[in-house]
Amino acid sequence: MKIILVLISVVSGLQPRFIRIAEECGKTAQIIAKVPPKVGKVLSTTAVPLSAIASSAVPVDIVAKGVGAVFGGGLARVGVAPVLVESRYKALQYKIANLLAASDLEDPSLKEKVSKITSAWSLPAEHARALLTQIYAKYLQDVLLSDEELSTKDMADCVHLLEILNLDSPAAGDAFFEVSLAMYRELQWTETQLLESPGTIEYEKISKLFFLLKRVISSADTEEELLYEMNRIRSVFSFDAADIALRCDELAAPIYAQALEGARLVDSTMLEKLRESLGLSKQKAIEMHLATFQNELAKENRGDMEELGTILGLSDTEKEQAAAGLTRDLFKAALEIAIKTVIDQSDVSTEQIDNLKQTMMQNWIPPETALLLVAEAYEKVLTVPIIQSEELSTLLAMHRAVLALGLALAPSTTSTEPLDAKFRNMYRQAYTTAQIGDNLRSALAIDRSDAESLARLLEIDAQAVNVLLKQVLMSRLESAVATNNASPQIAEYPQELVIECALAVYENQLKKLGGSKIPSATQKNELDQAQQILGLTTAQVTPLLAAQFSDMFQNSVADAMAQCTNLTLREKYAAKLVELGERLGLDQAEQKAAKQKAASLVLEAALHRAILSPSAKDQRSNEDESDVGIGIQALGTSGSGSASSLGFLTQIATAVQLYVANKMDELHDPQTTHLCKTMTPAERGNIYQNFVLSSLWLELNPNNDFPQEAVNQVAIRLPQILGLTPAATAKLRRNVGLQLVFRLCESALPKNNGQLDTAEAELIAKLEAALDADLSEAVVGAKKKLLLRGLDAAASTGASLADIRNLAVSMGLDVASPELGVTKDKLQFYFKTEARQVITDFFNNALTDEPSDIVESLTELSEAYELEIDTILPLLKQLCADHLDLAQAEFKAGNSAIAATHLMSLASCIDFADAPLDLVPHLWLTSTDRSALLTVLNAQGGSADLIAHITALFDSKQVKK
Repeated sequence: MKIILVLISVVSGLQPRFIRIAEECGKTAQIIAKVPPKVGKVLSTTAVPLSAIASSAVPVDIVAKGVGAVFGGGLARVGVAPVLVESRYKALQYKIANLLAASDLEDPSLKEKVSKITSAWSLPAEHARALLTQIYAKYLQDVLLSDEELSTKDMADCVHLLEILNLDSPAAGDAFFEVSLAMYRELQWTETQLLESPGTIEYEKISKLFFLLKRVISSADTEEELLYEMNRIRSVFSFDAADIALRCDELAAPIYAQALEGARLVDSTMLEKLRESLGLSKQKAIEMHLATFQNELAKENRGDMEELGTILGLSDTEKEQAAAGLTRDLFKAALEIAIKTVIDQSDVSTEQIDNLKQTMMQNWIPPETALLLVAEAYEKVLTVPIIQSEELSTLLAMHRAVLALGLALAPSTTSTEPLDAKFRNMYRQAYTTAQIGDNLRSALAIDRSDAESLARLLEIDAQAVNVLLKQVLMSRLESAVATNNASPQIAEYPQELVIECALAVYENQLKKLGGSKIPSATQKNELDQAQQILGLTTAQVTPLLAAQFSDMFQNSVADAMAQCTNLTLREKYAAKLVELGERLGLDQAEQKAAKQKAASLVLEAALHRAILSPSAKDQRSNEDESDVGIGIQALGTSGSGSASSLGFLTQIATAVQLYVANKMDELHDPQTTHLCKTMTPAERGNIYQNFVLSSLWLELNPNNDFPQEAVNQVAIRLPQILGLTPAATAKLRRNVGLQLVFRLCESALPKNNGQLDTAEAELIAKLEAALDADLSEAVVGAKKKLLLRGLDAAASTGASLADIRNLAVSMGLDVASPELGVTKDKLQFYFKTEARQVITDFFNNALTDEPSDIVESLTELSEAYELEIDTILPLLKQLCADHLDLAQAEFKAGNSAIAATHLMSLASCIDFADAPLDLVPHLWLTSTDRSALLTVLNAQGGSADLIAHITALFDSKQVKK
């Protein structure tokens, strides 16, 4: 039965689909719906076990073709299961469904009424979206799973309902996805032939689903969103996009055709808007426009064809093609008459040729096209009986006459290959493919010139004879299979060629079934019978069967595995898969290989969903950018870390349950191999680390409802699934702990002078106990990082390096220790920087009453950095030289006492460094300057001690004169 869209008007009265939705809510919901919202909440609130979360988890993406309902039932991206099962939400569903049942969906006030109901019951936005999406999904299911024809009212109502419920395109896509899963479960064991045969109920249901999805989504959102939703649902049924487009065109075409019947009453803009609203492809619309134009051409009263062509948007070339398509049949009919005349008389009259040329001109038929049409007409007239009844010489004469006709209609043509090819193919069909070898020699037993002409025309050579020999054998074997002839005449052929051709014939029989169709029992019997007739062994046909059906069997296994959540279900599908494997002729090795691939497909899909779904990616990127996924800050809270941890554990537990329920451990050796074949080691390690982190959240937050037995099962099975050894899991667990503790210390240490408070230390101890790992390395590492950062900052900003060294001591570290990892160059830099400050302070304090001990200060500093004093000699020399300049300036300014003080300080530095007095610039330490300095100091009343000290300074060193 062909699906048609019935144009009907809005029918008043109650809407039965919403009545059925309301009735599904149950008596309790009906009672609660009648009381005030606050009373209803008190009456209906009940505790819901967390296991409901796991059972309702539904993936967003279908990641592999053929998996179908890989992720089970429930609403995809629809909502929160623990809330939806409460009676008050059933009551709300009942209340909204009752309102819609008694309303006209075109009523603009309905949207506000629905919103008021959800607001009155204090329904959170996320839960309201889930509830309303569920109502929309149930309405769609009623429309699409029924055997009724899809009407334009159904289309309009579905669009109106989306607006009334204030749902966006992603929500509509979720609802359609839910219906597609329900439809898949209903049709999954249906024979492929029924699903792909137009007119069957099964074909209609799937077509309605995609057609309505396209109408609803395209009316509300972008082309990108429509493409996403179409691909998501298309993957459930493993249909090609072209197949879906064809189905949608089949539904839209009848409505569009009605508009084209009155095309002269509309314009091209109106037609384009109608095409877009129906989702009719442009290619299909063009075909229908051309057909409409041709139909009008065929009428006696054509009307203004140019105007019609403009309305239909046809180019001049398309108009000519339409006209040519209509008239070429007439031209071919005239050609057939002319060629029959050639066959009868080996000639054609000039009048016939002139008439044919006139027809070509009137109908825009170019010479090249005319020659091809001559070839087509030639093939139609040149039948096998005609060739077999004629002498070869007569046939050659006839062919020459037809060539003359073609050249007369297309004089500019240089090649007559189209006509030669038609004659060649027909001749081989009549003779060479039926009578090879001796018969071929007999067929050429004509006079020499004709024989040579025929040989050239037929391209007969040794290679061609071999090809024809194979064709004859193939033909005989195909005929034997078609007629159930158990004794084909093939004894005279080489055995190797027989096997080659038999395998080719058997492969052709397989291809007729199609690569995605499960053969029926009858078809399987026919294959077995063909194998017997062709004399092929099981070993010979097994590779062909595997190439044809292993992917199909793998997809069927994946479908079954994805829906299996317990061992009872497994036993049911296992029996069906055994039957399917036998039907497909796959041996045990091929079946096991397919099951391994299917298991990998299902497992990896489930694991990827846990970490790679769009929502999970957004959640993780908002929380943390690390490989681990959830930050340390979330471990002791019930906020975003709770949602992320529980969500991840739920998905991982689902994957592990699939592994256990399907007994996937029997498909590989868990001790040496794993099933996650396409996942990199980094991806597998990342999944395990996320599990460790999520399980840590459970241990550190004991007030949660997540089943401990599920966590225990994941802990045991996940390493087997991911192919991780005990050593690898221990290392990954420790890595998680190290990352968490390092971040904790990195944040806490600067706030508390490099120390951890009691709560932080206790948290680290808990992590070490939970992970059974020593995490002190992370604490030390964080302290090192803090200290190194402080050293660099102090050196660059002029802050006190001494304070940073004191901080190191408080943290039990030494700046000069190799453990800290400071390079020798940096140590020297820090030493010089701090020494400069010490020496500068010494010279500054030398003018005060409290001078510092330069020897003690620099000695302590060199010991702290574990460097020899020689390291700062160049610096000391430079600072001494600078200070001598100051003393000179003070001396010349008459400040002899200050100059003497500078010299006394300088003497201490020189004595400490054991530096020769040639450091002192000769500019003013000549013997004359020295005498002048002493004279001035004596004249100005310098003390005896000062003069003696300065004299000793000059006299005790080797001073260049």
